[in-house]
Amino acid sequence: MYPQLAGLSVKQLALFTRLLSVLRNDILLVQPARLSSQRAPSALPPSIIEFISLAVGVNKDRVPVLWKELKGEVWEMEPAMLGEDEEALFRNLLDTLSTKSLLPERGMHSSNHAQRLQDGQVVVYTVDKGVMPAHSIQLHCPQCHTGYHPDYYVHGGLRTYYTDHMPNYIQIGAHQFIEKKLVSLWTSLLLVAWVSASNFSKCYDMALSGQKENDFAQGGWQFGCLMTTDHVYDAFVIVSLLEHHSKHDTQLVVPHKGEQKDRYTAAMEARNKDIVANGQDAIDHACDTCLRTCVYEDGEEVDIQPIVSDGIAIGHPRCGVPGGGCTNPLSSNRNRFCDEHVSFEKKCAVVPCYREIVPGTKSCDDPIHIAMERQHCARGQAAFTLTERLQRHREAHPTNEEDEGLPEVDDAEDVESFEQDAEGNIKIRSEKNPGSVGVEDDPRCGDEVVQAEGAIRPGRASMYHAEAVSNVLLFTQKAFSVPRARKPNFLIYDTACDAQQQVFAHPKEWSWFHDVKCPWTSSTSLTSTASITSFVKSTATPPTSPSCLDRTASGISIPR
Repeated sequence: MYPQLAGLSVKQLALFTRLLSVLRNDILLVQPARLSSQRAPSALPPSIIEFISLAVGVNKDRVPVLWKELKGEVWEMEPAMLGEDEEALFRNLLDTLSTKSLLPERGMHSSNHAQRLQDGQVVVYTVDKGVMPAHSIQLHCPQCHTGYHPDYYVHGGLRTYYTDHMPNYIQIGAHQFIEKKLVSLWTSLLLVAWVSASNFSKCYDMALSGQKENDFAQGGWQFGCLMTTDHVYDAFVIVSLLEHHSKHDTQLVVPHKGEQKDRYTAAMEARNKDIVANGQDAIDHACDTCLRTCVYEDGEEVDIQPIVSDGIAIGHPRCGVPGGGCTNPLSSNRNRFCDEHVSFEKKCAVVPCYREIVPGTKSCDDPIHIAMERQHCARGQAAFTLTERLQRHREAHPTNEEDEGLPEVDDAEDVESFEQDAEGNIKIRSEKNPGSVGVEDDPRCGDEVVQAEGAIRPGRASMYHAEAVSNVLLFTQKAFSVPRARKPNFLIYDTACDAQQQVFAHPKEWSWFHDVKCPWTSSTSLTSTASITSFVKSTATPPTSPSCLDRTASGISIPR
């Protein structure tokens, strides 16, 4: 029936169809744009003919004949899942082809003038097959000057991501792509097991990448397969932004030029502002853990949902301008001052001296200040040497040279103070630093969070200088005044008596809290002043309700 197939084994026929099924995109690339991608082209490119001839073991002249007979079946096939031996054929026989070609879908651009612009080598991080060599195809339209990439297009210096679906492979570097499923894996590990980006990249390189089995350099691939911490974080940011825009039917648009670390900053800030204004996706969450159905003494059934507000005093890196009133963000957590106050870098680092520094130092020409800096540097060098030795001793695996994550060993400098004795000698006193990332973490700049019982956090805010009760009230009101938010029935707060006093003292300003109860504990009356204790006993809501004491309580009768 098929005389052209005579002399071929079943294994050769299967290999012929399987290899061509994964080369469908490469076959389409050389075809005119006006041709439909639903029908198999009549001819194969010369590079593919050469590859199939070597891989299947048939003469080059016979490949076009076989294609003519089998192209219909090949075109209707789903791309085959190739085995290790079949994958090796691409690496060993021809470096111009790979099992994976990433290119824009032909439907992404309506112009028939889109032409092939560039075919570059890249690597793809996947879950099932580790790091894979691939080709990234870019198309260019000479009429509108638009460049089409696998997951976005570029026009007028802006990078716009496609909106019709979430791409399976996302570009995270100049020559690196990552599978969406792998990003979801790290996100789950981050939430459930607290796996850091640096640990995830090292685990992937050691266990899943397959870099020991696959010698990319031998196959003609010029890029390594090492995954870095930056790759993991960039992937997380891009996927989070794409999911956010997909839910809102909008497009993610970022600058195409510039450094990767700055490309998505504006988009992340816009997303944060949108969450502040409209709440998180889980703002209307309700489950059996965080919401209970209770019954008042008069028989009325109500849904009770308490929230807990508390501060996290771990501190934030912030601008170190004298007075501490600056709230501008730092361009890097390693900087001492924001861009607006960068001139303070030229001021003496000894507080409260504001004289100009001596070039090459961080102190002025005051001999005492010079001695302080000299002693500080001498002590710092010794501590750095010991810390480095300890870190090397604790390492269980080689350090990733490209990993810029923070070291596991706490190398923060202690808080130092200096004093001059009667003989004029400078003495240094130090206290253990609670933690730093290059700039002093100001405990006056902490986080305040509100959290439901089911571990859902509807809001978070930064508190500068102090966790003022009025700021906590304002933050709580704003967090639960966004669309779809449910107003809590109870506010559990460690200084609830102070909050309740403010509400009662300024009823118009805090009218939102008139129907929000503030439970208190027995420790409140033991640690508070006499005036507050009297206020608590007369007005606050004691947590005597069985629903507050029993996690499984439901349908409990409670007083109003």
